[in-house]
Amino acid sequence: PYLDTLPEGYVADLVVAEWLEYLVEQSSVRATTEALTYYERIDWLDESVVDDLRSYLALFEGADDTGGSLTIDDHTQSLRYISELGGDTGDAVTMRMLQRGGGGNGLQR
Repeated sequence: PYLDTLPEGYVADLVVAEWLEYLVEQSSVRATTEALTYYERIDWLDESVVDDLRSYLALFEGADDTGGSLTIDDHTQSLRYISELGGDTGDAVTMRMLQRGGGGNGLQR
């Protein structure tokens, strides 16, 4: 799998939450769950990672679950998140967050 374990740490948790929020907003909790199962089936994610991500989805309990389905662009964005989480997360994710600046969309001083 591209991602066989979720990295630990606050920044990695933020990236996971951002990714899942993106998927839920584009579709629904149900479609996000189905996408994670699909990503496991095509060997993007390890089964243990999917289990961990499903735990994160509990954060979105009560979200509108009537959205549409995910598009190829959404799956491409997911692969970007997976690659980011699978890479040198400590440096790559931190640099991305710093590039976004402060405010609600990035790290604050």
